[in-house]
Amino acid sequence: MSRLIPASALFRFRVRCRPIDVSWEKVVSVELSEVHRLPFFGELQGATAFADVRMAWTEEALIWQVEVAGKQQEYWSRSTHPDASDGLQVFLDTRDVKQVQRGTQFCHRLVFPLPPPRQRVRKGISGSREIEPVQLDLEGARGQPARIAPSDMLGIASLRPDGYRLTAAVRATALTGLDQTAGARLGFFYIVRDREFGAQYWSLSDEYTRLADDPSLWGTVDLVPETDEGGHPRR
Repeated sequence: MSRLIPASALFRFRVRCRPIDVSWEKVVSVELSEVHRLPFFGELQGATAFADVRMAWTEEALIWQVEVAGKQQEYWSRSTHPDASDGLQVFLDTRDVKQVQRGTQFCHRLVFPLPPPRQRVRKGISGSREIEPVQLDLEGARGQPARIAPSDMLGIASLRPDGYRLTAAVRATALTGLDQTAGARLGFFYIVRDREFGAQYWSLSDEYTRLADDPSLWGTVDLVPETDEGGHPRR
């Protein structure tokens, strides 16, 4: 039986996003480490994570990496329905405002779907495929951010018969209102969709509310500086 109020609705989540040294030209070939893994708050609702989700930042970009393993079925993707396709969806509020329940011009929805069916990996064959990121509007928003040029969003999927790794990035200057410096913070939420495993929500799920369209319910990500072995910011 579902809870009247889900456990994850009782908290505000705030996590650190650590930097990585990589140029924009090589951003989707990077491998994010354990320090970049995001905690999964859906566990508070009894959900189990099927995807390993990581996030990093540079002075040029925000980067995400998703890994899914143990699949028995082919993934599902349609270019006409990117938001329903298997892959990653990212929600960003570059001003991290928690007092409004409708999106503003600083709220972004970025979708990184896996490649369409004609590019699926066949059984026993692995390979990497470029993906086509999409920027979508938030429903009921009071304002919309500037449109992001296709060249300012990158993605690649490393496909295997039993799963995939998806690496995605957006150029910092393409995000309306983003302060891309150490110490900055932004509102954040993600969804990983998979027809076989379901949907992995960072915290609350759509069972309770249209969370993806309400930035007041998103978590917060702090862009922290690189530190030395003693935990002190590098100069």
